[in-house]
Amino acid sequence: MRTLERCLALALLLVGAIGIHGASGLSLWDEYTVGPGAAPITYGAILMVCAAVVAVKPSGGGPIDWGPYFPRAISLLVLAAGLAFSIDYIGFTGGLFAFSFAGLAFVARLPPLKALALAAIWVALLYFVFVHLLNIPFPRGLWI
Repeated sequence: MRTLERCLALALLLVGAIGIHGASGLSLWDEYTVGPGAAPITYGAILMVCAAVVAVKPSGGGPIDWGPYFPRAISLLVLAAGLAFSIDYIGFTGGLFAFSFAGLAFVARLPPLKALALAAIWVALLYFVFVHLLNIPFPRGLWI
C-alpha cells in the first residue's frame, strides 16, 4: 500500500538526483576553497540519504487521500515548470510576475485585483533586494 510518506520520499529522491545531476558538471574545488558544485552535490546527497531512509522504512501512515488538493498541487507544479521555461523568453522578472499572479489567482483563489497587487509587490520587493541591494541581476529574456 502506498503511503503519502513513501510518495514524498520517492519524490525527494528524484529531486536530490536531479540536483546532483545538474551540479555534476561544476567543479567541487576552486583553488583553496570549495567550488560552485560542492553545496548542491552535498545537499542533494544528504536529501537522497534522508529520503531513502524514509522510503525504505515509513512510519505506517494511512493510504493516500488526495482529496480536493490534488488539482491545485498539480497546477502549482505546472506553473513552476512554466516559470522555468518562460525565463528565456520574458526574463525572470516577467516570469516571476506571471507565476506569482497565476499562483495567487488560481491556486490560492484570491480575487484577480488582489492577486495582481500582491504579485506586483512581491516581484518589486524581490527585484529591489536582489538587483539593487545585493547587486545580483535577474536574467533578461528575449522580449523583456
